Amino acid sequence: MQFGHELDPDRASGIAYNLLKRYKRMNEVSDLENSIKLFRRATQLVPDSYHSKPRWLDALGYCLLRLFRHSGDVDSLDHCIAAYREGVELTPDGNPGLSVRLFNLANAFRARFDRFGVSHDLEGALSADERAVSLTPIDDPALPQRLGNLAISLRTRFNCSGQPNDLNSALDAQRRAVDLTSSNDCQLPRRLVHLAATLGARFNRFGEPTDLDNAVDAHHRAVDLTSNKDPQLVQRLSHLATSFRTRFDRFGNARDLENALNTHRRALTSIDASRLIRRLSNLAGCLSNRFERFGELTDLEGALDAHRRIIALMSSDDPELPRRLSRLARSFRARFRRFGEPHDLECALDANRRAIELTPRDDPALPRWLFRLSLSLWTRFDTFCDPKDLESAHEAAYRAVELMPGDDPKLPALLSILAATLYSRFELLGQSHDLENAVDAHQRAVELTPDDSPELPQHLGNLAWSLHARFKRFGEPHNLEKALVAARRSVSLTPEGHRYRTQGMQALGLCLYSSFVYESTQENFNAAVNCYMVAAGQPLSHPYRRLRSAETCIRILSDHPEFPSSRGSLLLAYSCIIDSLPELVWLGHSVHRRFKESARIGGLVNAAVSAAIEADDLSRAVEWLEAGRSLIWSQVASVRTSLNDLAEHYPELAHALNEVHITLQQQADIDDQPDTPAAITQDSLAHVYVESAAEQYRRVVIRYDDLVKEIRTRDGFEDFMRPQKLPGLTSSPVFTRLRGAVIFVNVAHSSSDALILLPSCSVELVKLPGLSKHRAEKLRTLWTEKIALHRAHRRGMETWESSLVRGCFSTYALILGRLWAWVVRPILQALGKLLPHVIWCPTGPLTQLPLHAAGIYNQKQPGQRVFDFVVSSYTPSLSTLLRCLEKTGDHNTSPSMLLVAQTDTPRPGLNLLPHVRDESTSLRAILHGDEHTFLEDEQATVESVLSAITRHTWVHFACHGSQNSHDPTLTSVELHDRPLTLADLMKTVSTEAELAFLSACETAVGDQKVPEESAHLAAGMLAVGFKGVVATMWSIYDEDAPVVVDSYYKELLDLRASGTVPVGHTGAAYALHHAVECLRGKVGESKFERWVPFVHFGV
Repeated sequence: MQFGHELDPDRASGIAYNLLKRYKRMNEVSDLENSIKLFRRATQLVPDSYHSKPRWLDALGYCLLRLFRHSGDVDSLDHCIAAYREGVELTPDGNPGLSVRLFNLANAFRARFDRFGVSHDLEGALSADERAVSLTPIDDPALPQRLGNLAISLRTRFNCSGQPNDLNSALDAQRRAVDLTSSNDCQLPRRLVHLAATLGARFNRFGEPTDLDNAVDAHHRAVDLTSNKDPQLVQRLSHLATSFRTRFDRFGNARDLENALNTHRRALTSIDASRLIRRLSNLAGCLSNRFERFGELTDLEGALDAHRRIIALMSSDDPELPRRLSRLARSFRARFRRFGEPHDLECALDANRRAIELTPRDDPALPRWLFRLSLSLWTRFDTFCDPKDLESAHEAAYRAVELMPGDDPKLPALLSILAATLYSRFELLGQSHDLENAVDAHQRAVELTPDDSPELPQHLGNLAWSLHARFKRFGEPHNLEKALVAARRSVSLTPEGHRYRTQGMQALGLCLYSSFVYESTQENFNAAVNCYMVAAGQPLSHPYRRLRSAETCIRILSDHPEFPSSRGSLLLAYSCIIDSLPELVWLGHSVHRRFKESARIGGLVNAAVSAAIEADDLSRAVEWLEAGRSLIWSQVASVRTSLNDLAEHYPELAHALNEVHITLQQQADIDDQPDTPAAITQDSLAHVYVESAAEQYRRVVIRYDDLVKEIRTRDGFEDFMRPQKLPGLTSSPVFTRLRGAVIFVNVAHSSSDALILLPSCSVELVKLPGLSKHRAEKLRTLWTEKIALHRAHRRGMETWESSLVRGCFSTYALILGRLWAWVVRPILQALGKLLPHVIWCPTGPLTQLPLHAAGIYNQKQPGQRVFDFVVSSYTPSLSTLLRCLEKTGDHNTSPSMLLVAQTDTPRPGLNLLPHVRDESTSLRAILHGDEHTFLEDEQATVESVLSAITRHTWVHFACHGSQNSHDPTLTSVELHDRPLTLADLMKTVSTEAELAFLSACETAVGDQKVPEESAHLAAGMLAVGFKGVVATMWSIYDEDAPVVVDSYYKELLDLRASGTVPVGHTGAAYALHHAVECLRGKVGESKFERWVPFVHFGV
């Protein structure tokens, strides 16, 4: 557009204003540029005294600022400030327009400061802001905005200089701005956000809790005042979530963390896909970092969830996909390291490989993806020991190091994994050059890492390990000295409570112990023990690292009993192991996995008990036996525990925990994850967001753990759900109902001992010198191989070996005689005046041996037998026994019976049981009334039985049964449609239950691999609510069951009618004792295989 020279200033400014209006409407830059030319010409043609010149200068400055923001032209910004400044200078002090022009000038100064960071501009902005505020009347509607801008300038100067006065002045100004803003003003949310930011800054500077609380409140108000359609809502939700998370980090209130996560999730549902991916990525990064620092499982799951959602939202040709896949792999690997589920590691490897496939060879990001692939491959080798994984990991790491620029900050991490593969190859093949190259790579990683890097302690620790290996290989003391220096520096740089501190302490402990071996000084011995003890006691470290530290400490102390501190330190080390059991046998694992984990630690528990006995700490020995036994059944019982006391004091927490309990009961039999993930293909990415049932269950358990932690912070509930100490158990009103001695028999390598807990609450020790662990295992082997395996595994089956069993009197007599001499007789002698009832709680190999039948069985001259002196029962643990005693019941009330009978089970291998009809007929004759339910043959389905079992006080199964040697959760009784398994029982809750009779085979056998877990149906029935259970230690004769059942129930009803059954008890142990005596009299005492199997569990 051309303008003639004849245009006068007023006409030129008029056209300029019209062009500016059209620019605002059409956004044509040419209109803005022409407007600037005309405003500039108008101001040049008039003297300074011309009344409109300050107004035109103001408009010129505005246009120049818009041009700068549109094009980034710096000259425009300089001219803008010059125009605004001239307009201010030409405006008299009393002119109402002066405050407006000062406000505009401050904005221009602030824009130039933001662009170049020159402090002079910030001072200019602050000076103009202060003058603008001072010139604005209190009732001027523009005052809040000017106060807000002043606050921003002050807070910006505080960020630069750190002067507290600026922060306090900013807060005063911001508060005034909010106070002066009406509640319906659309600017109020924005001002509240700025107020919250200033409060947050002051909290960060001074740590005053009220500032943080007020910041959260301000953010909350801002969100509440923002409509769902407002584009600013997402950002404000994000600010609110951050403030919640900051308050959680400061005070640890779980509610703040929940609010932060919920607010983040609300923000994520309110934005489009491209912005959602960025928000999710930021959220995942924060959660991952916080998990790495603090170990919160919620953060680990949240990070993985966010990464999965990102992948599900992306297209297969998105150039960012490799980066996102690599981060997804990192989260999967982190979860594998925490939970050890192979499925997670396979998912990590699949995502790693896909990221590399999608990345061009010349892409600078390729070395990082190779690094993460190498890390996952090495992790799989370290777990499963396949040499192919090690070679693949080494190749990927070597290639990554070759491709990575020498000055890249990630190079030390790449060198570290390369060194790890070299060190592992040295351990595998013994080649010295691999060890030398590993040391060199670790040394380079340390040298390239800045002194203030949080990664330095880990690199130093790795260097210490490799230097120590070189010392062990070549015996050169200087390598040990260098290793000590690196390890000490690693520990000194690791903050207290950091998750890596365990690894650093392990490295230092290793080096110090080698120094002790080399120099034989007690100082180094004590220092090494202390390192391993510190490592074992780090709460944020992985439980297996803590376990290994404690085991190493125990081994060192046991090898050197000559040092006076060894015994006390030994108990502390064992205490660390006992305390970590709930994490090792974690409720979030599948039941099958928990049985496997329990099998790994059973021997450690027995050794810990033995150490406590040796230290004459019998109470602790009983407590440790209790803590280390029946862990899975304790977990089953814990999600069924009464919450009445909690509900009385904290009803909201009780309600939340009860909801979690219900979910856990419904998902109690969750299966392991599949072995391999579905492939991440180019055409289908969304599947990685699909969460498996096992993952959903694990999330519920994490929620359960968090709730329990929160409850333990409340007054009076500090020990909620913790294993009780012995004084707590014996002082409970329930313990006073105990009428017999509870006899724990601990079998360890060092010694075998019996601990007798009497109703008087005292604990007596009985040494069992005749019983070694080797002898106990030999007895169990003899029992299972010579007797149990030769018997039929199903009720009613006759095998060619049955005649052999009936003829092996001497083998039975030998085993029962040894049990009498080595175990039972010393215990009964110690009891002195015998109690009529004893409850056996054996450990290790003894759990599968019949202590209740021990005695001298000599055909010519019979000797003493245990049943001549006491009535025997068994219990998986003391706490199980006390739970059985809690429910009192009414012995005068007629019980309601559920009879489940299967004469002919329609599945191959399950033979006819004709005597089940006799059993059923006998029960119908004994039990009168309409309150009983009889489910026989096709009526006895799993669904009908599980439905009915909760409505009856007594239940009787007459059918086939078996112990599953491969998976104890599949141990079962055979119903019409399918087996009723131990896993099925784990989901059952029976509040009315009292007695169960499992007239089936192998219902109390247990699993040899996990003897401490009582992995059999009898224990399962106790866990779901029954007080007493009659079961069988192996298969029984079909014709014997009616004899035992008829005698048992008649005696039981007579006992209950006589009023001699104590409160809390059932009379079942005495009734079974009588019934077995009847069977023994009928078939003959020498027919051990027929009367010995029947046992009683509970009360």
